[in-house]
Amino acid sequence: MRDFPTLETPRLRLRELLLADAPALFAIHGDADAMRWFGTDPLTDLTQAEAMVQGFAAMRDLANPGTRWGIERRCDGELIGTCGLFRWDPGWKSCVVGYELSKAAWGSGCMVEALSAALNWGFEHMALNRVQAQVHPDNEASIGVLRHLGFVQEGHQREAGFWLGRHHDLQLHALLRRDWQAQRRQDPQRTAIRAELMAIQPSDDLEREHRADALAWVDSGAGLCRLRKPATPPKHLIAYFAVVSGRHLLLVDHRGAQRWLPPGGHVEPGEHPRQTVARELQEELGFAAPHPIGAPLFITRTETVGLTPGHTDVSLWYVVHAARDQSIRFDRSEFHGVRWFAPDELPLERSDPHLGRFLAKQAKSAL
Repeated sequence: MRDFPTLETPRLRLRELLLADAPALFAIHGDADAMRWFGTDPLTDLTQAEAMVQGFAAMRDLANPGTRWGIERRCDGELIGTCGLFRWDPGWKSCVVGYELSKAAWGSGCMVEALSAALNWGFEHMALNRVQAQVHPDNEASIGVLRHLGFVQEGHQREAGFWLGRHHDLQLHALLRRDWQAQRRQDPQRTAIRAELMAIQPSDDLEREHRADALAWVDSGAGLCRLRKPATPPKHLIAYFAVVSGRHLLLVDHRGAQRWLPPGGHVEPGEHPRQTVARELQEELGFAAPHPIGAPLFITRTETVGLTPGHTDVSLWYVVHAARDQSIRFDRSEFHGVRWFAPDELPLERSDPHLGRFLAKQAKSAL
């Protein structure tokens, strides 16, 4: 096979494994609990991890070659797992996929993100028509990853594997090129979100950076919506809406974030972000927008603080116009209160860090 392909996603870098990665691989593969469904016995010393790195490199020179990527977090360079396409049969246009992730990264959506990039590369550069996966019937998390990517269970293989001193049944799952392509074409929510991002004209370098990151994230095939509270996957889409009346802005005193914020909420699976605005406006403030919701004005990427810190909100900022005497019935389970602020009253030190930039852009757009 040709030079090793390095792939990048919004959060991850898929790269060649080096002998220097052996300690990190040993930490992952030496964890008996984390490796109980992997298909091999846990490693017991570092030399085995070094041999594993060399074995992955040698896969590229086999008669039926393969590529195994190290999954590295871009934010800190930590190796959190591996994934690969192997047993490639160019004549049959098929291969097998394998993967594992450190326990600390479980539930983060990183494996879906990594495999989306690997599969895209495989279908394009290996001319694949079919990718197979074997998974233990009790490995619900791995089965969920495969289903999310579009794999279909095709069979149940009795005692097909042997590790930890006994035989194990395995499920056979497969993904076809046409299903992968159809899944990418038939995701109207992803298409709609991409269109919303393209409608935004960035006002500064930071917004250009945030929009580019968001577009790459959408195009990566990674999950976009929060699936489980408080933050799974840890990067997900938010629809903010600034309720304005002239120069006044309505903010909510958010219990969870412990800040004065524009109202808004998580975009649900299958939901258009403008539908999120209409729904959250009713649920959080108790009234309907007096006008159709237009395209978003602003895009930000923010690391959260408050009671559920440490995840990433990708936020589309919309504008809703309302009268200051509008009747409001706010959600007291979410907010301590709501208030209209004049420009010189805004609590910018206790709000979203991008609120000032949004208001500057909103003021220019109103001219």
